Amino acid sequence: MVFLLGCSVFAMWYFVSLYLQQVLGYTPIETGLCFLPMTGAIIVASTFAARLSARLGPGPILTLGMTLLGTGMLLFTGLSPHGSYVSDVLLPGVITTTGLGLSFVPVTIAAVAGVARSEAGLASGLVNTSRQVGGSLGLAALATVATQRTSDLAGAGGIDASALTGGYQRAFVVGSLFAFVGAVIALVGLVRVRHPQQAQQQAPAPVDA
Repeated sequence: MVFLLGCSVFAMWYFVSLYLQQVLGYTPIETGLCFLPMTGAIIVASTFAARLSARLGPGPILTLGMTLLGTGMLLFTGLSPHGSYVSDVLLPGVITTTGLGLSFVPVTIAAVAGVARSEAGLASGLVNTSRQVGGSLGLAALATVATQRTSDLAGAGGIDASALTGGYQRAFVVGSLFAFVGAVIALVGLVRVRHPQQAQQQAPAPVDA
């Protein structure tokens, strides 16, 4: 699950950055400013995710987050070589990052649920490591997919904006599949996982000998 989340996270930032700079002609500073609404969406969604996970458990919230993540990445397949930030990037970006914000908190809760307090730091470290490894491997795979698609579309005429956009679109299709697979896993495997505080409150009291 953490692996799949990492795949989607890295791919989204990477390919959107390339689209804005290589296709739309934005400068690096302009590209960074374009990500501000998406950063805000992550902050807001993470706040709600913490509260909802404590109330409903991490499984349903993670399922919702991964579904939104996959939906946003699927919308990115509509990128146009003659598009714009407002029409092609803003809405899919906000939907995707809202899904990210809703996923970060519950995936950590699910990973440390049932872990002894003395091992909570180790479990959290494994979560972060899995996210980084998943992002690195996933991005490498998606970059390969995008490059191959771009080469196929370019042909002998050379790489242009249309070929680049076609490659990014193919990468977003595969990335959305990663996210939807994660949503299914969360729905099937994590719905019954409780928040650690809930589990502690509902645990039977120790019986004195």
